Amino acid sequence: MFLKSRKAETVSRWLMEIGAITCRIDPPYVFTSGWRSPVYVNCRKIISNVKIRTLIIALALDEINTHVDLSKIDCIAGGETAGIPYAAWMSDALKKPMIYIRKKQKEFGLQEHIVGDLHEGDTCLLVEDLNTDGTSKIHFTSVIRSNGGNVRTVFCVFNYAVFPRTEENFERAALDLIYLTDWPTTIQVGIDSGYFGPREIDELRQYLSDPVKWSHRKSA
Repeated sequence: MFLKSRKAETVSRWLMEIGAITCRIDPPYVFTSGWRSPVYVNCRKIISNVKIRTLIIALALDEINTHVDLSKIDCIAGGETAGIPYAAWMSDALKKPMIYIRKKQKEFGLQEHIVGDLHEGDTCLLVEDLNTDGTSKIHFTSVIRSNGGNVRTVFCVFNYAVFPRTEENFERAALDLIYLTDWPTTIQVGIDSGYFGPREIDELRQYLSDPVKWSHRKSA
């Protein structure tokens, strides 16, 4: 199940306020998943803006609490690296233990894949900054589960919400996603507010109508 915040438009405006939303058509942005996009959200801007990050963490906890019994969450898990600060702020606010998951198992020292103490049977809330097609979230989840932990809920600030099979991927992995805003909401807020120019608006509408076709056209 995908659950979007009731205040998604407000979050999109916050992100524009701190310059976290940018548009680039030629060349487009290219993600690690291989998808191309005319828009990019830089959630790392949030960590430097105390006002906005405070608002976002408070809203995040409120949204999560609406759908999840936080008393049954044993620890907050952050995905390396972008999810780590959000997991830290949330675990501190909730007074819960925190762990973080490496993208790859360390090849020296303790050879950790999970940093921190994950106990057998612990129920974790996985926290990330954003979600594209769900690949990394499912990877982090599989690491937690293979080490004896449980994960049902993933939180992220921003969900792209445009790429195919994303919800299907989460459903197959038995995961719910709670998120604060997405591209359809953000682009509409940007159009209504004049944040995007006329040419950008035209490209963004084409992108939203068929992001796969737009990505393939830009990769040719």
